[in-house]
Amino acid sequence: MGYRDFFIGSNAYYTIKRAACPVLLIPEQNKWSEFRKILFPVRPTLFSSKLFDVICELTRHNTQKCMLQLLGVVPGELKNTISILSKTVQEAKKQYNKEKFDIALSNGKSNDIAEYVLQRSKAINADLVVISQGLDLPSNPFFIGPFSQRIINHAKTPVLSLVRTSYN
Repeated sequence: MGYRDFFIGSNAYYTIKRAACPVLLIPEQNKWSEFRKILFPVRPTLFSSKLFDVICELTRHNTQKCMLQLLGVVPGELKNTISILSKTVQEAKKQYNKEKFDIALSNGKSNDIAEYVLQRSKAINADLVVISQGLDLPSNPFFIGPFSQRIINHAKTPVLSLVRTSYN
């Protein structure tokens, strides 16, 4: 893997870091009118319902049901990850339209979070990957971490970036 695998374009980087709203990065080779299979890798302790609100707004005009896959990403071992995510999913199901969303969760243990997310995106045929500031630790509001950069750089689908602290 070369050093370019970790870098996104300077315009995309500048936009993500300075935008006062979520940024949707769309690969030029395809077009999407709806997002029906969404992969959202999260660190369970940093997941916020405000992040979920952005996804709901993005999909509010969908004509079909949306599948949201929350993917707990934790390098190494963390026994209570599924428990934390399960509680979050239960709260989200109460709060949001059950007819509009199927919410599922899974847990991944990998030291290479970016590669795991990209593989999982391909496996579920996701049409949107959502990344948030908590994906890369330590979190820094002036830096897009290496996992996020690699996901943006190599994703075959649009990536919704929620890296600003105002969404957390």
